[in-house]
Amino acid sequence: MNVETIKSIVLSSLIVLSLILTFGIWNQKPSKDVMDEDRFIETEIGGIEETKKSLIEPRQIIMEVNGKHFGLKSKTEEDQFYEYMHEWSLFEIETMEDSSIPDQENQVEVVFPVSLPFQIIKDLFIVDEAENLGAFTGEFDRMYILPNNNQGNVVIQFVDTKTNNKIKANIQNVTGVRDRLKDFRENKELIEYVAHLDSDESPYIYVPRENVTLSRSTFTVSKTDPNPYLINALFNDPSVVRESNPSGLPSEQVYTDYFRELRRYEYYMRFTDPKYAETDPMEETDLINQSLLYVNKHHGWTTGEVDEYVLDSLETYPNKVTYRLNYMEYPVFDRHKNLATIDVIMRGSPDGQGVYQYNRPLIELKDSIGGPGPTELRSGMEVLTYINNNRNQFGSNIQDITIGYQMEQTGEQDVFKLTPDWFILDSLGWRKINFKDSVKGGLENAVGTN
Repeated sequence: MNVETIKSIVLSSLIVLSLILTFGIWNQKPSKDVMDEDRFIETEIGGIEETKKSLIEPRQIIMEVNGKHFGLKSKTEEDQFYEYMHEWSLFEIETMEDSSIPDQENQVEVVFPVSLPFQIIKDLFIVDEAENLGAFTGEFDRMYILPNNNQGNVVIQFVDTKTNNKIKANIQNVTGVRDRLKDFRENKELIEYVAHLDSDESPYIYVPRENVTLSRSTFTVSKTDPNPYLINALFNDPSVVRESNPSGLPSEQVYTDYFRELRRYEYYMRFTDPKYAETDPMEETDLINQSLLYVNKHHGWTTGEVDEYVLDSLETYPNKVTYRLNYMEYPVFDRHKNLATIDVIMRGSPDGQGVYQYNRPLIELKDSIGGPGPTELRSGMEVLTYINNNRNQFGSNIQDITIGYQMEQTGEQDVFKLTPDWFILDSLGWRKINFKDSVKGGLENAVGTN
């Protein structure tokens, strides 16, 4: 056999082998427990994108009139007033040496549920020379709008009630701002608030003096299946992600690429990426920016016309951001803390910062199917009396007291009820106030007229 014949045989063999391999690839069937590569680009889960301006909202807006504290009865009107504030143009921002809390007739106090870095001001208002905000270190949890200024302008102060550190700015369009504040003051639908001081170191907590009536509601919910959209959004290579069911329960699934893990329960999920394990504290601004970008990438704000997510807490250790569901402008709570909050925990790695843990609901409120009707809640005076007379029920350092909604499953599949009630934030976290007995007594730490 000559050399040319050998070459022809080898070449023919290679061609046949190539055809066999090609045929095998065309007909290869992937394992059923591997995610379909065709869905790689589908990452949006049906929600919307949000902005810092839409996610950062106050818990309350309070005006001082004749030594009393008032707020708008309609939470929707309160939200509209805050949206109007976004249109304000601020100038001449500067630090203040005076560390006292403002106390001025007709002042408006805007109470946030979380301390915010001064740098975030430029995302909430129109700011002249916004780049100069980087020179101000610190944070604020309240804003005070002061219309009665000796210089004839309207001043806004950003105050940290823990340290009394504050900065101030002037507001342009003084006439328009004063007219809007006058409309607020003369609104016939104002309700009076009681100012509660839990300790000398804590700021005032405001609760409605009289009873508040809100409706109980029942909703069906739609569920988000993590497969494929969240699988595609959260894993680097969805094609290698495998699905298992170690618990044996049909409502629970585990998805993993043998490094990251997503655990899906019936109505919520928990995702962990152990690559990001370094726990160095991050700046508050970075936490807000990165968590917002992360959820926006898969349109993760799954809400409708009557509900929304808002920034609820911000912790630089363990670098955790929590966004809470609000229904009709009131915060929503659930007993197991899985159904009403989106939690993003950031950590570091040699490659930079990233999301270590992402916990979120997999439900969205859909059709209202009615409810038992209006519920009259205890008055703020009664609530404060109960707290003062039963301090052993509560942890130290009461930080907030608010009306909100308790979210619970009704017992029917995919049907939930929202029940209005009173909630308290203390050293043990948020929880519903369980009124065991009706109590009578004074209000030693409440400020306001009887």
